[in-house]
Amino acid sequence: MILKNIPNENREVEIGYGLGKKHEHFGYMTEAVEAFCTWGKKQASVKHIIAETEIDNFSSQRVLQRNGFIEYLGIRQFGGNCNKSQFGLFL
Repeated sequence: MILKNIPNENREVEIGYGLGKKHEHFGYMTEAVEAFCTWGKKQASVKHIIAETEIDNFSSQRVLQRNGFIEYLGIRQFGGNCNKSQFGLFL
């Protein structure tokens, strides 16, 4: 799990994560994202956490949704095809 940037002028940070296939579906990433969000809530400089997933990565989207993130943006690329989803959590 990584913090992709320091809080910007809008007090947003972006998280990223990945997990080996043999470790998926055990709740590890849900727990890790939860821990990061708990940490983020304690930071005065963080107001919003964002994360981006592939449009068809439903497992990753569920991890975010379980932690209170909402999907709010499909990112358009390559001739208007949407291949990313962006999620956010307001703290």
